[in-house]
Amino acid sequence: MREVKIKIDGREFTATEGMTILEAVRKAGYEVPTLCYHDGLSPHGGCRLCVVEVKGSPRLLTSCTTPVADGMEVFVNTDRVKEARKFVMNLIMTERNHFCMFCEKSGRYEETDCELQKRAYEVQIEHFPFPVYVDKYPVDTSSPVMVTDHNRCILCGRCVRVCSEIVANSTLDFSFRGSKTLIAADTGLNKGESSCISCGACMQVCPAGAIFSKFGGYKGKKSLCEKVETFCPICGVGCETTNYVRYNNIVEIEGAGLAKRTLDGGQLCEKGRYGPIMESRNRISIPLIRDAKGRFVEATYGEAVNKVVQLLKANSPDQIAFRASSFLPAEDLAYIKGFASKLGVEDIDTFDGDVYRNLSSFSGSKATYEDLLNADLILLVGGDIIKEHGVVGSYIRRAVRNKGAELMVISSMESKIERWAKEVKRIAEGSEGSVAVEYKEKISAASNPVIVLEGAGLLRNKEAIEPWLRLAEELSVKVMALAPTGNSLAAWELGVAPVSSNTLGKPKKLLFLFLGDIDSSYAPAEIAEIGYETVVLHSAYIDAMMKLSDVVLPGKSWLENEGTYKLLNGEVRKFTNILNAEDNAKSPREFLSDLANAMGLGTIDVSSLVSKL
Repeated sequence: MREVKIKIDGREFTATEGMTILEAVRKAGYEVPTLCYHDGLSPHGGCRLCVVEVKGSPRLLTSCTTPVADGMEVFVNTDRVKEARKFVMNLIMTERNHFCMFCEKSGRYEETDCELQKRAYEVQIEHFPFPVYVDKYPVDTSSPVMVTDHNRCILCGRCVRVCSEIVANSTLDFSFRGSKTLIAADTGLNKGESSCISCGACMQVCPAGAIFSKFGGYKGKKSLCEKVETFCPICGVGCETTNYVRYNNIVEIEGAGLAKRTLDGGQLCEKGRYGPIMESRNRISIPLIRDAKGRFVEATYGEAVNKVVQLLKANSPDQIAFRASSFLPAEDLAYIKGFASKLGVEDIDTFDGDVYRNLSSFSGSKATYEDLLNADLILLVGGDIIKEHGVVGSYIRRAVRNKGAELMVISSMESKIERWAKEVKRIAEGSEGSVAVEYKEKISAASNPVIVLEGAGLLRNKEAIEPWLRLAEELSVKVMALAPTGNSLAAWELGVAPVSSNTLGKPKKLLFLFLGDIDSSYAPAEIAEIGYETVVLHSAYIDAMMKLSDVVLPGKSWLENEGTYKLLNGEVRKFTNILNAEDNAKSPREFLSDLANAMGLGTIDVSSLVSKL
């Protein structure tokens, strides 16, 4: 793109051809107020707040939709422009209920979370010069995670565009006309009854108080919070997040990639945006040791470590087993592996180890997100992708909508992704592999087919996925197997889950159990059936396995435990802890380091292992 020269308030600047006036003006360091415009979304030009004067034009132009031209002269803050912006703001503020004192987002200029209020401050709205229309509009509380108050809506269309362009779910649109216009879900349904997937993207881009969280309201202004920039490791997609924290509590989580125009578009799924805020499980706050009468007794951290040392010394390495969640950071996983090796223990595995062993024999090509976006046929096999890997679900919807891809769903459960499918085959859980051959002809006729395998239940069942893997190899079809946790790839690559199960499943006396907070492969009933004599449990939250445990140690939650993750696309990232842990809560590597020192095992260096991921 060639460079063009423009003048802004008499000063000459260079802009790139194709830029809008707004982009050029902001690049030059000028500020133009906007409401309907949002970085990452298509320009709309609906609010008219961004108007500027352009020499030679008899009317004011919306800077967000007007492209620059060579020799253009732009005037950003003339009296005529200021008057027009104030007039527009007066019209907006006098339609519907914008009495700021009753709104959760309201605050002083430097503190307000409301863009509408901030713009009103900037154009110096001191009173309403026009009659105020305050007819009552509906308030929709049917969504499990957010409230939509149509009385505060300014009809900017941001929510409609983000739902369509980024999330690709197309749930929201305008309905009715004139003063009766509303943002509707589907054909006028409440959000809780509609195709809404509760991702919260509409809430994040809303410039007023019309859409707000049921969990973050009145917990504090974002301007008063500590801001932690990191990513969400829950499912392995690795969506960038901005976390607002106050008094060591999360007030709100936003997707950070919208303005950056990342592949995920700055969206988050329901688990990533609301899961940490909705967390209600009880924490393990103090070490516990079971006494001779079978009762738990509170202990100091040192007493718990000494008890574990005694248990280790009382059992030979061939009678000890380690089981760990692959949701833990790579440093923890490598330390567990290293500690077990120091002891001479060979029986070590992750809860999703069966998934790794089932997939390890696949010699075909693995699909990337770009492959998914450019596919002409997608076979989605297994669980509910909206709940487990919601952002990957948006890539599938984009392929269907933008590329005309055909989506075939083969699953035992219902999912909101099915409204985008050309064909849905409902099948008994565990028998997904029995129908693979039926799609051979369809796959062969496609140019860019992709098979997506979803869900821990499916991936742990070799009979269910083996036919699909062999079919993919035969037809040279790319496969995307969505690993059960956010760090499964790192756990498998570090060797925490063995390729062979020969060392697993034999009777053992002592079990070390390291839990991750979110792990769909963790099955306490299966572990209990093995019948370990003694169990050492390390967990952040109270868990069913406590009933069978002899020593319980409080762990850090994933929000408190910084470390390295290997994402589904192979990218390695360092997670920054969002919250601070209590003194008694230790990460697995901290606990095992203290244990190694108490036993005289020396230093366990894991940095070289993690650096090779």
